[in-house]
Amino acid sequence: MPEKKLNTKKNQEEKSELNQKVKSAMHILEDMVKLAQEKGLSELELKFEDFKARISWQAVTAAQPVLSGFAAKPAPTGTNTANEKPSLSPGTVQILAPLTGVFYRSPLPGAPSFVEAGDKVEPGTVLCIVEAMKLMNELNSEVSGEIVQILAKNAQLVEKGAPLFHIKLD
Repeated sequence: MPEKKLNTKKNQEEKSELNQKVKSAMHILEDMVKLAQEKGLSELELKFEDFKARISWQAVTAAQPVLSGFAAKPAPTGTNTANEKPSLSPGTVQILAPLTGVFYRSPLPGAPSFVEAGDKVEPGTVLCIVEAMKLMNELNSEVSGEIVQILAKNAQLVEKGAPLFHIKLD
């Protein structure tokens, strides 16, 4: 019986040692990912004893509003052609997709949308999710105002730079 207790104690010590190694590797991995992101890298491979991890990610930048008051061309008259951009009223910004992915208006199917036309938003308000490579990227407003128009359809593929929302600034 003492031999069995010894084996159990030895197993617990081995598990504890393994847990410490895993924790150590995870801390190193977290530090390496932070450093790689700071340096603008998009991929990282780490080998540590028997542990090996390869991580790649797509850099996501915050949505930058486009001010409509500074258009280089005069507002188009008549109907829009494929190459013309719709004109925005003064004081309205256009929120663009920060990356290519699938646009979702709500966090889950059947759940209420993050925002609707007419809703007031502030900096930090979640507008939508853009899914890219199975990663859900929340798009937050950087301005205060009212949602005038939602341009993308739910579950629609959007390209980087595609207009998603029009927001009238406060």
